[in-house]
Amino acid sequence: MSIRTPWLGSFVLAATLACFGIVAQAAGSDFPNKPIKMVIPFAPGGFTDVWGRILAGKMGEELKTTVIVENRTGAGGMIGAAAVARAEPDGYTILLANNAVYAINQSLFDKVTYDAQKDFNVLTVTSRADLYLAVNPNIFKATTFPELKAEIDALPKDSPKRSYASVGIGSTHHLAMELLKRQTGLNILHVPYKGAAPAMQDLVGGQVSLMFNTYNEIYPLAKEGKVRLLNIARAQRSTLLPDLPTLAEQGVKDFDVWGWQALAVPAATPAPIVAKIRAAYEAAARDTATNKKFEDMGAPAVIMSGEDTRKLIDEEVKRWATVIKEGNIRAN
Repeated sequence: MSIRTPWLGSFVLAATLACFGIVAQAAGSDFPNKPIKMVIPFAPGGFTDVWGRILAGKMGEELKTTVIVENRTGAGGMIGAAAVARAEPDGYTILLANNAVYAINQSLFDKVTYDAQKDFNVLTVTSRADLYLAVNPNIFKATTFPELKAEIDALPKDSPKRSYASVGIGSTHHLAMELLKRQTGLNILHVPYKGAAPAMQDLVGGQVSLMFNTYNEIYPLAKEGKVRLLNIARAQRSTLLPDLPTLAEQGVKDFDVWGWQALAVPAATPAPIVAKIRAAYEAAARDTATNKKFEDMGAPAVIMSGEDTRKLIDEEVKRWATVIKEGNIRAN
């Protein structure tokens, strides 16, 4: 005959939970004791790569280890993101990626090899990259968006001037213009490029007429008079170019689009390790010399709570899913 002891089950459960707590605490106690790998799912030399290498250097100082940048490119960032999603959740593999990886790819591609909302613990948005609407001044005389739309509307339907560039299908640059088309009835053709450099070259050369692009890509050419800036795509003016009006100020209601990057770890990474990584990021973001480098790129560091970051991702997923579906946009 067996004797049932109700208290024994409770004791075992409590002891088990205590052990888990000790293990979780131990998991973070000596972290890090070897180099950390920061996966950037884009090519070397691009915006995310340059920004990330600055961040990696400072985070390494804070964590007293080396943070090695590894570029895992391809499939719109999916190859690198999937590698991090499958990595051991021990804090030694982290991801720095843009909003395409976290909020666009799942609607853009037929098959996505990771789940951005389940496979990652996204710690914070790290930077925002404002978009500016620029035109070729030899094609359009417009200095405001209403003037630009009037000029475009007056063109023949098959005019090659009805064209805009982007840095690639599904990029924020592309989707921002598609959203602008939906909200204003603008009738222009998308010409995708593989990166900012060839897109800007053809904008300056007149092969395409306008585009959205980021400060560090567009402003040097604007200073030289090779392109004309009309608006910022945000709901508020830029501190970098405070005299430039928003699209909302010129009649495009509630238009607020910006590119962003975020730092993430695999979803099951223990909380003590997550806390150390986040603390190192926040210290880097608050470092004056480091943030000056980010500001020079037009993308100062951002610190956002995990809750607000998840809320942003959810909102962005819904917004771009609608634009992609209604625009029948698919990745190559």
